[in-house]
Amino acid sequence: MKLKNIHNQYNAFEDKPVAYFCAEYALFDHDPLYAGGLGILAGDYINEMVSQNFPAIAFGLFYHKNDEHGTEPSSERKTPPELGLTLVKKSDGSVLKLPIKIDKRTIYIQAWQWKKNKVNLYLLDTQLEENSSDDWKICDELYVEDRYLRLEQEIILGIGGMKVLKALNIHPSVYHLNEGHSAFMLYELIKQEMKNRKIEFNEACKYAKRQVVFTNHTLVSAGQEMFDIAIMKTIFPEEFINLGLNSENGMFSMTNLALNMSSKVNAVSQLHGKTANELWKNYQIESITNGINLDRWDSLKFYSHKEKKRELIKLIEEKSHVSFDENTLLLGWARRFVEYKRPLAILGDIERLKKLANITNRKIQIVFSSSLNETYIEKNDFLKKIDDLMNNELKGMLAFIPSYDMRISKLMVSGCDIWLNTPIVGREACGTSGMKACLNGVLPLTTKDGWIDEIDISALGWEVTNSEKEDDITENLLTLLENTIVPEYYDNPNRWKERMNSARKLIMDKFSTKRMLDEYIQKLYIPISLSSYP
Repeated sequence: MKLKNIHNQYNAFEDKPVAYFCAEYALFDHDPLYAGGLGILAGDYINEMVSQNFPAIAFGLFYHKNDEHGTEPSSERKTPPELGLTLVKKSDGSVLKLPIKIDKRTIYIQAWQWKKNKVNLYLLDTQLEENSSDDWKICDELYVEDRYLRLEQEIILGIGGMKVLKALNIHPSVYHLNEGHSAFMLYELIKQEMKNRKIEFNEACKYAKRQVVFTNHTLVSAGQEMFDIAIMKTIFPEEFINLGLNSENGMFSMTNLALNMSSKVNAVSQLHGKTANELWKNYQIESITNGINLDRWDSLKFYSHKEKKRELIKLIEEKSHVSFDENTLLLGWARRFVEYKRPLAILGDIERLKKLANITNRKIQIVFSSSLNETYIEKNDFLKKIDDLMNNELKGMLAFIPSYDMRISKLMVSGCDIWLNTPIVGREACGTSGMKACLNGVLPLTTKDGWIDEIDISALGWEVTNSEKEDDITENLLTLLENTIVPEYYDNPNRWKERMNSARKLIMDKFSTKRMLDEYIQKLYIPISLSSYP
């Protein structure tokens, strides 16, 4: 059902659309505009808005070089026009260039437009002749490590987005912050309210807050964006800095700023929401579970699982020089290598794994993939262990695909037989890769974290008993494989097929971005649009 047929109030967004801010977007299979799950989710959400013909204005940055994870060599990068982006121009035909003051200097921005149906995405860019070479670096790479450069990026994203809205005479009814990276847009929104209403800062904050939605994806403090107060004081007034002050460490927190200045805050799964409410007791946090864009991720609509598995096995041989058999059970793990995700839990007892893998006609294969640049590869202990096992004890049954990106992701979530997911329960916000796998009949072997906590997994996969100890997870994984999963895969193909169909149906019925967008509109956007004015 199209949105316009659901509720007459949606018509209000035609004149006053939703403004959506995010630091990364996965809109193309190969580009440096995203680093991981946040960007892929934003890309899915934007594409859902397009397919539903929902009016929205989105903002991000255009990154000219590889991001920190590096998906392909810079020399192979496509220019913005080659990606279908066009420069925003003024009515006289000249390029729209807008000034932003940071400390004592002025930086100019331009905007690349990506337009489909009623969705306009503007990717901001500082690589103009008016700027210095240092200012060009702001839009080189996603999530740069240099803290001052990162601060500049987030100022350009938030304040720059607001300046583009003003220049184009667009007046949103809702401002949606997808994570805290773009929260500096609040500074401009507060200033706007002060000027338009002729009121003081504190009063303007109340009006600004009524217009803002904040979606949080990151509970762990290490993943939250923070800046040194001394640096902040060179750019922003103290009254604004106080809105984001983290009293525990004395830093300026983009998460705190977004929490304090949003009338609606949401988590991205039911379990994530429960954990968030326990962590931030002074805020009311709703839960809207993430979904996936079915059109982008559904490979079974055009191919059989066997065809996708062959394609994945071919890629594995090309990238890691390991030959896998299409008739052998294939387990896959693909996401960022971080401790809480416990990527190597399946490899915790090598002798038992080898024994299981070498049972006649009951072999197993395991493929990993992650996005790592050269520096990170050299330092990463997870990859070192995988590499050692690939060349020694698990030679022939273990493989690693480097440079994980959307193209590889689409093959992994459609070509594996089992999707491994072993995070510490309560640490994963949602875990949409598992949704993509289930959509394509790849069965979950997972702890009950994120969206998995909301389903009965027994009909489609297997639950790994929760434990903080990785040894316990390893034991449970291998026991399930030995006693249940491996026998069923080889001896009961009809039951396996039933699970694949159940997994696919579940995602199509309950975990699409269509459902997700509908919930955002009904639970967040409409209430805010009705309360924002006068």
